[in-house]
Amino acid sequence: MTISRVALVGAGFIANSHLGALRTMSTLRVTAIVDPNLLAAERLAAEVPGAKAFASLTEAVAAGVADRAHVLVPPPLHATVGTQALEAGLPTLVEKPLAVSSAEAKALVAAADARKVLLGVNQNFMFDPWLTRFADELKRGKYGRLRHVGVSCAVPLRQFAARQFSHWMFEAPANIVLEQMIHPLSQLAGLMGRLEVVTATAQPAVEVAPGLAFHRGFDVSLKSEGATAQLHMSFPENYPTWQLDCLCDDALVSLDLWRGNMVKLG
Repeated sequence: MTISRVALVGAGFIANSHLGALRTMSTLRVTAIVDPNLLAAERLAAEVPGAKAFASLTEAVAAGVADRAHVLVPPPLHATVGTQALEAGLPTLVEKPLAVSSAEAKALVAAADARKVLLGVNQNFMFDPWLTRFADELKRGKYGRLRHVGVSCAVPLRQFAARQFSHWMFEAPANIVLEQMIHPLSQLAGLMGRLEVVTATAQPAVEVAPGLAFHRGFDVSLKSEGATAQLHMSFPENYPTWQLDCLCDDALVSLDLWRGNMVKLG
């Protein structure tokens, strides 16, 4: 059995989630933790037998300790670090969002194509078990064609509750879309294919901290080649919900992803 060696580039909060998942995979082993805060890299590496800490990806590549990379740095650095990993010939998984602009995303794809290495982005909510079941049944023709999806995604926001307003998602209105709304958008793209935004409206900004304005909700109309969608997302909310109402030719299927169930009507 061939073991692939993985470098985690970024030793912040999300690194522990990746580390936990990789520990369940017998063909992958974390061998490098990279972070410019070397103390943070060393602390995390100490929890992983055989892993070494590095202050830069350049050092890890030079040491020859990794066959692939997970890019877990802040979003504005995804393009730079991702390109570095790809140019080093490492198959690369980037935390969402892939990049902070379409130009940077296209540049990453071009870098992967040029080196003929795999590039992926982590969109974990696309693999919700109820969504996966519905998508499979839809593909097999159980409900006929998908015509419209109504999404209500009103969720708590951990960083908001903790007043961690220094987080990147609060720096600009578009950042919350890339950090949070990308989850239901990725689900819609998985069901509907390539999406086109028809209209988008943000709730009026409110001051949540001195000098910090924040849009607490968005309403977006979308369409694809064969279906339409309406997405409402708001945060933080006291009553959480994450529901997709999927209107098909032969049924209305309601997916409650927050509480974990699926109901077919018709």
